[in-house]
Amino acid sequence: ARIRCLALEFDNLYKIRSPVRQCSQFDLTPFDEQILKASVDVDETIEPQSLFEYSSKKPALSSICDLIQINFERNYNDASEKVDLEIPFTANGTCNGIAFWIDYELNENIWLTTGIEHENDSWVNYSKQGVHLLPKPIQMQSGTKLKISTGFDFKQGQFLFEIIY
Repeated sequence: ARIRCLALEFDNLYKIRSPVRQCSQFDLTPFDEQILKASVDVDETIEPQSLFEYSSKKPALSSICDLIQINFERNYNDASEKVDLEIPFTANGTCNGIAFWIDYELNENIWLTTGIEHENDSWVNYSKQGVHLLPKPIQMQSGTKLKISTGFDFKQGQFLFEIIY
């Protein structure tokens, strides 16, 4: 199996983590600060979403990046793996989210995806994908790279991820 990711510019999904700021001439900044602070304390870094329901700009901002390979025949004991990677951007745009999914290797030539097979394909509708919404969108240029740290804690069954700013 392999865990994969893709940097995206979502049309609307990112708004669930964005501050309101002003509404009907009311300053909601203090409310925004409380909500965003609580979100950092309580919400998961990566949340499940059905990405076939949410549009994003085409082409995708990056190519598909393989993060971790997991061999289910291997005994990992209580190990954890961690690696620093770079997501290469292939298009200009505002990165406001990163999508994650897993592909399962059924045999040497057959893979089952829970995401997409190619950058500009449609997302599968039978599975949710993981989404990390950036606290502050990043303007990226083609040819630049986003540094991330990722890994897997096999004892906890927990996927690890953070952006290295």
